[in-house]
Amino acid sequence: MFLNLRIVKEQGISKKKPIIIISKKVIKSAVKRNLIKRRIRVILKNYLPPPAYCFLVIVNAPEIVNLTFKELQAEIKKQLEKININD
Repeated sequence: MFLNLRIVKEQGISKKKPIIIISKKVIKSAVKRNLIKRRIRVILKNYLPPPAYCFLVIVNAPEIVNLTFKELQAEIKKQLEKININD
């Protein structure tokens, strides 16, 4: 598991775009961190309805850099099914 996906249902948190956290300890290069963030935003935009919740995405494995876009998409889809967002 390369990332954790959570739903944040608290007042005062912007629902416009997901919060994506990638620590410098996980991926040292800012270029690679930003690439992963952009990919995750595009994937979530394609799979989710207009923002009703704020999503918190925490990347916790440096191996995520080696995933292709399709592999990352499959991983996020699996995480979305696990939290069952359609209910």
